[in-house]
Amino acid sequence: MLVIKEYNSDYFENFKEFLLEKGFAHIGSGHFRAGYRRKNIVIKVPENKFGFEDNILEAHAYKIYRNKPDKYGRVFAPARLLTNACVMMPFITKIDESETNLPKWCLEIDNVQCGYYKDKIVVYDSA
Repeated sequence: MLVIKEYNSDYFENFKEFLLEKGFAHIGSGHFRAGYRRKNIVIKVPENKFGFEDNILEAHAYKIYRNKPDKYGRVFAPARLLTNACVMMPFITKIDESETNLPKWCLEIDNVQCGYYKDKIVVYDSA
């Protein structure tokens, strides 16, 4: 089993190619991570050491809180850290920001990266 313990750009470039070969589509990139989707699964691949750390933190936040809110009321989308430090999670459609009655914490998330998962509003990008 391959366990990645630090960011390696060559490895992750090859992994992105692997995902495309397996039928994943590139759905976007931020400053630190790239997202790939196949059906209802998303894999976030780090683009640099900050994305590597973000993946670890995002999976850790879900592991700590599961479906319960943190002290700010945020609920995190399920996120599993793979052995190669990529994050796997369900695809969640971004919430309509004009929707009424959104929790205050949702509007405080960068670019309101929240959506519905099993009838709950969750953060799908908490890094």
